[in-house]
Amino acid sequence: PQDYPMEWYLEYKHFWTEQYLLYLFLLYNSQFEIIFASNYMHLKYPAEMRENLVGYLSTEKGWPGSFWMRRKDNNETHEHMKVNGSI
Repeated sequence: PQDYPMEWYLEYKHFWTEQYLLYLFLLYNSQFEIIFASNYMHLKYPAEMRENLVGYLSTEKGWPGSFWMRRKDNNETHEHMKVNGSI
């Protein structure tokens, strides 16, 4: 949901790209759906995260990074394409 901190590039020389690859993968891919994006939830709903997730700590030194998705079954994908005019 946000770019990596600039110091990771400049100071530590970390050039990770997995979040950008995931974004491109999901951009026009109706066969998959997002179940839970922990970093997004951390940024947008920290109070709900604290209330509902055991062990969740919202600190400035770290943040969650798990991303859950699943492949839709063929019927779900077919219906999505039909509704959106793809077929």
